[in-house]
Amino acid sequence: MITTIGKEYKFEAAHMLFGHKGACARLHGHSYKVKVELTGETLGGRDPLEKSSEGMVMDYGDLDNLVKHLIEQLDHKFLASNKDEIYFTPEGGSDTDENIRREEKAAGVVRLGFRVTAENLTAWFVKNLERRMPFNITGLVVIVKETEETFARVATAVNVKYSL
Repeated sequence: MITTIGKEYKFEAAHMLFGHKGACARLHGHSYKVKVELTGETLGGRDPLEKSSEGMVMDYGDLDNLVKHLIEQLDHKFLASNKDEIYFTPEGGSDTDENIRREEKAAGVVRLGFRVTAENLTAWFVKNLERRMPFNITGLVVIVKETEETFARVATAVNVKYSL
């Protein structure tokens, strides 16, 4: 039976969109919500009402293991692109790249390889999750909410073999 399951996660983070013409150009934070939905074949028993550990698309604990390490990378951090110019003056040291990276890490700066928008964060979650999906999962949807009213959604097929 094909079934969709999902779970919601939360994290807090700050960011700014350098050069943006709106309010997001200033440093600000969000209480992000990330919803992950998986579609796939239930594994195990033939009777969908069978009371066993089988008959699941994925155990929610296993889903947590896939998602929570990603959330931990972002939670209570300042999310920046690799191009954002953030200046730290290392205490008692020179401003070499190594000292600056050390100061950024201590300050909670996470350098991501993209401009930090809801759309790009959603794609980052999908990229990091889709390659870790078990064989029975055929669809992955990730929704990232910056506020109660705003969100980005990416849906993709996974574990699908294409033939030409």
